[in-house]
Amino acid sequence: TGVLSGLHGSNGAGAGDGSAGDNDMDDNMDPVDPAAKLYATPELAEVGRAFRSCPPVELTESETEYVVKCVKHIMDSYVVLQFDVTNTIAEQKLVDVTVGLEGNEPGLYGEEPVLEVPCKELKYGVPGSTFVVLPRNPDAPIVPASFTCELRFNVLEVDPDSGEVEGDEEGFVDNYPLEELDIAPADFMAKVSLGDFRRA
Repeated sequence: TGVLSGLHGSNGAGAGDGSAGDNDMDDNMDPVDPAAKLYATPELAEVGRAFRSCPPVELTESETEYVVKCVKHIMDSYVVLQFDVTNTIAEQKLVDVTVGLEGNEPGLYGEEPVLEVPCKELKYGVPGSTFVVLPRNPDAPIVPASFTCELRFNVLEVDPDSGEVEGDEEGFVDNYPLEELDIAPADFMAKVSLGDFRRA
């Protein structure tokens, strides 16, 4: 855990305000790196490069109040979970958004995360990201692991037309249960793109 442990609980400036990873295409129109948001988050600079980023996993239904997807980034010493969250309630702004996890393989992924980077705020309809960094024990065999997940946040009531906060400036604490998240051995296997063969 070393260098990252001192960063636990940082306020995540710039991590989920919609500014990170907005440019989905570069000048050559190549697809965006799935780890682009991770690399654009200063608090995550020390976790290294992902050797595999898995396709997003839906942790909610698409028509719920809060829509959450998770991208699993596999590193040498960590697994970084990127939770992309959308608030679909016009009368609410969410602040200090995190995801609480409880796993069934602490020998492989530790008792608790080494770092959490909250999303500072989630305005209506504007996606943001929050990150959880799990330690990975390289000596432990990679076995299927499951995590119960809960979205945690403060709710501010806002005027849906102006976006101005109405009532209590502090808001109130709330949480929202998510679907269970699995990390499987297959997540650690790098895939070769078919496009590589077509260009060869």
